[in-house]
Amino acid sequence: MTQDTILLRIKKLMAMTEARGATPEEAATAAAKAQALLFEHNLTMAQVDATSTEKGEDIGKTIYDMTEGKDSSMGWRKLLLHMVTRYNFCKMCSMIDGLDRRTAIIGKKSNVEVAVFIYEHTQREIHKMAKAYQKLQAQNKSMFYSSFCAGAVTTIAERLKAQQEKQMGANEQTTALVVVAGQQVAKAFQQYFPNISKGKAIKPKLADGFELGRREGHKVSLNKGLGSTASPSGAIRQIGGR
Repeated sequence: MTQDTILLRIKKLMAMTEARGATPEEAATAAAKAQALLFEHNLTMAQVDATSTEKGEDIGKTIYDMTEGKDSSMGWRKLLLHMVTRYNFCKMCSMIDGLDRRTAIIGKKSNVEVAVFIYEHTQREIHKMAKAYQKLQAQNKSMFYSSFCAGAVTTIAERLKAQQEKQMGANEQTTALVVVAGQQVAKAFQQYFPNISKGKAIKPKLADGFELGRREGHKVSLNKGLGSTASPSGAIRQIGGR
């Protein structure tokens, strides 16, 4: 297939939204398949938008309730969601409406759905690895768990950043499109949350656990689960677009 054909196929997959009659499962599956094609052919959503002859998706606010994990583990999970959304043309805000598990994600709905799928897979893998290593610890089990997870998130963020930089380095046009997409999301985020403040950075308490997590973070697949028909475990609710 030519690049234009691939871009057109991705565009058609992204057009399968609930607003156009698809079920939530069909829409999420189509978005995941589109993301898989983006990874396979080293393309970006900015390129898809640039080739579109129809009006693209609006950037809106999606509410996502994080249902997995204990309250004590929300720190590293929120950081992971922040990184995954950031490198999928979205931006998140946590602790809205006074609820610690509720987040708002700003971006195109198709990008939000893909980001949530990637997040849910990676957070489960990190938790599974952390629990396996935690059993081997004689003491400080809780601190080891949180430090390990923070280290794994750091590595995944670095991998996502490198992945995006590789795509941007393909040509100047792609770089410009990615920059514009990021600016659009940032502008919408500012309009939704004009008085937002930055959260506190996570400080790992055990250096050994953190470094082990960093190494194990390379084993987490960032593409696994794309194309799955399963619905996200958390509740997703689209609020509106711009």
